[in-house]
Amino acid sequence: MSWHHLVTSAMFAASVLTGATDLSGGEPAAVATEAQTPTTLTLTISQDPLLADQDTDGHRSAVLTCDPDGGDHPDPARACSDLKLVGDRFEGIANQEICTMIYQPHTVTATGTVEGRPVAIERTYSNKCVLAAETGEIFAF
Repeated sequence: MSWHHLVTSAMFAASVLTGATDLSGGEPAAVATEAQTPTTLTLTISQDPLLADQDTDGHRSAVLTCDPDGGDHPDPARACSDLKLVGDRFEGIANQEICTMIYQPHTVTATGTVEGRPVAIERTYSNKCVLAAETGEIFAF
């Protein structure tokens, strides 16, 4: 066995063992890839139980994960899309909703991480319509 063949075989074996071979040309491929920054949130909505929908006690919660979209949120794809627009501010979606001035406050919380950054927010909106107009699908559960 020639010296060149021995070195080439050893290099190939090492690259296969580390998973770093580009099979199309034999060149080493980048082993380290940028880790995705996860988004995992526990979201809650609270309102006065006397004003709450009949089927709740005034408290609801959902888990939202993004990249990949999931959790028990009813529409994680749309919620994650809206979250990507506003980041960890959780509001400011340019929704053209026209809301009444009826005061039925909804308090929301979000705890967890957004793109790897820890977040813990609590905000109160004057009613469900204003909440939806400001936060889009994020708190739509």
